[in-house]
Amino acid sequence: MNEERNWSDISKDITNVANKIKSRIDEEDLVDDLKDTFKSTIEKTSQLINNIIQTVETTVSDEAIKKKQKTFLAK
Repeated sequence: MNEERNWSDISKDITNVANKIKSRIDEEDLVDDLKDTFKSTIEKTSQLINNIIQTVETTVSDEAIKKKQKTFLAK
């Protein structure tokens, strides 16, 4: 009876360790996903700002306005 109880305890311990490992992997995946999403957001924002600058360059003919817009976007 004692031996069966030992095997039961070992089985529970193994299950607990497996669950902890799975939890850790899931957490690491979430962190990686967040990093990728953040990087993508930064890249897209940078592209948007560059597009705005190009639009101002090509459509605005007043140099003073262009300069103010560039200064504003650089902040």
